[in-house]
Amino acid sequence: MKILYVAPSIIGAAGNRDYALSCKKYIEMLSKGKVEMEFCLPEIKLSSFRDLNFLRKKIYELNHSFDLIHAELSSTNFEEFWKIFFLSLKYRDKPIVITVHDTPFLCYNSFFPLFQEGPALSLRKIVRKVFELTIGPIVENLLLHNANVKTIVTLTQTGAQKLKKKCGNKTKVRHVPLQLFYKPGDRFEIGEDKNISSNSSKEILILFFGYFRQSKGIEILIDAYKKLINVDQSLQQKSRLVLCGGFSETDEYYKMIRKKIADLPVNANVDIRGFVSNDDLFDIFKRAYCAILPYQTKETFSASGPLVRALGAGCPVVVSDISTFTEIVKNGYNGLLFRENDADDLCAKLRALIGDNVLRNTLSINCSEYLKNGHSGHQVAQKIINIYEDALNMEMNTGEKKNSSN
Repeated sequence: MKILYVAPSIIGAAGNRDYALSCKKYIEMLSKGKVEMEFCLPEIKLSSFRDLNFLRKKIYELNHSFDLIHAELSSTNFEEFWKIFFLSLKYRDKPIVITVHDTPFLCYNSFFPLFQEGPALSLRKIVRKVFELTIGPIVENLLLHNANVKTIVTLTQTGAQKLKKKCGNKTKVRHVPLQLFYKPGDRFEIGEDKNISSNSSKEILILFFGYFRQSKGIEILIDAYKKLINVDQSLQQKSRLVLCGGFSETDEYYKMIRKKIADLPVNANVDIRGFVSNDDLFDIFKRAYCAILPYQTKETFSASGPLVRALGAGCPVVVSDISTFTEIVKNGYNGLLFRENDADDLCAKLRALIGDNVLRNTLSINCSEYLKNGHSGHQVAQKIINIYEDALNMEMNTGEKKNSSN
């Protein structure tokens, strides 16, 4: 079985790239060579309609031999969206499987990057908005309801429910859990160094990791940390808040976070690390008392890569009670939940976790054990292989019906 794989293929900071590389690795390894996956074209940066036309020509020049197309789409994977759109027009006899990372959108405003060149910025923004509200949804629906799209995979159960309403009965929507994904060569998997969070270090390290943006609730974490060190002043000396993840120094949200840190009574105890490699992240997990994900509700229903990484490493988590997390985190079993946007409740949960070694050890054991049941690379890979086989059988049955009717 040969798969044309439409996904970010260059190793980088993006979680979807890590996921695609790991997905490919596990599927090929599990199938023992029976499934071959080939990335579709090198990455092509889209910044204008001229670039889009160039991509279209490259797609139509392809002469690959394959059985099925699989695309990984997120709200900002613009290039991958247009690749699969043009592929669906060229290869009308090939079944398509799409994994949607940010349901219910295949791609949020697929025309967004195409207005980086041209007239004045104000005019480009107006035209871009018109495309977003009119042509964008039409293009997405053309792909969503394409007869070749046999199955759409979502990484959350809530996302699956939302897409079923959007797709109707013509397309299968399947939920496949987010796998514990690490790039080839990484040195840890589920279950290694169990109880790593029950460290003997004197420093109490509280960890956040994820890209710095409005919906991540980092300001709630800083407010909670401020309350924590005010209630227990001994923590001013022995605790440290470490914020890991990519950011833009010109972004207003990042500037606001820096200001809140500067206003803390002990701002030296907050360390912004920026992007860290998986190996460095593992070392931080070994020293962390807990990982905090204070994310806020948004219009997409995405699985959380940072959550799965933390759980897989055996690091106790404290997360907001939004649907993205409550599908996986069971309060008191494999993590703690706090009320969304409630710094007081987050502070209370932090105090409980820091002061209870038994609770921390229990969560550490349970979180990695939980991921073994459904989230391992081999388990997820087998589910995707089954989806491939199902899509090919559906296409074969469709072809037989067409032949019999003729």
